[in-house]
Amino acid sequence: MDYLRKAKVTLMLAQSAQQVPNGTVSLLGGGLTQFPADMPFAIAGTIEMPWDAAGVNHRFRLELLDSDGQPVTVTSAEGEEQPLLLEGQFAVAPQPGLRRGTPLSMPLAINLPPQPLAPGTRYEWRFELDGDTHEDWRLGFNTLPPNPHALAA
Repeated sequence: MDYLRKAKVTLMLAQSAQQVPNGTVSLLGGGLTQFPADMPFAIAGTIEMPWDAAGVNHRFRLELLDSDGQPVTVTSAEGEEQPLLLEGQFAVAPQPGLRRGTPLSMPLAINLPPQPLAPGTRYEWRFELDGDTHEDWRLGFNTLPPNPHALAA
């Protein structure tokens, strides 16, 4: 898997995101670094693979970690605690007419409902590609502290 050394992953948080048929991502409110804990949000970006990764099935995984680096857990339908994970797979292929050797891009747009996040806390989504991860494949953010004026209303 020599191609993993050449893979590039660009991620950002947004209010919402959508994959567009032309292979790009359309964002609303992109570049979030902090937001209310009870707000829906999206993870958007691109996975850029080298030419020699074409025709291979790739797996990705995003795991949400708290400020101590511990997995954030959710309760399953069966009542069990499990890590908050997003997983998927994809394959890249060159478009007709694309010059040989050009990196191959995969758009990423994942819209999420509000998650079990604590207000005033730091979190990080950690991205893995085919079981590998890199320091720059992390997406940190803060939840806003509770509004003290909302309690008085």
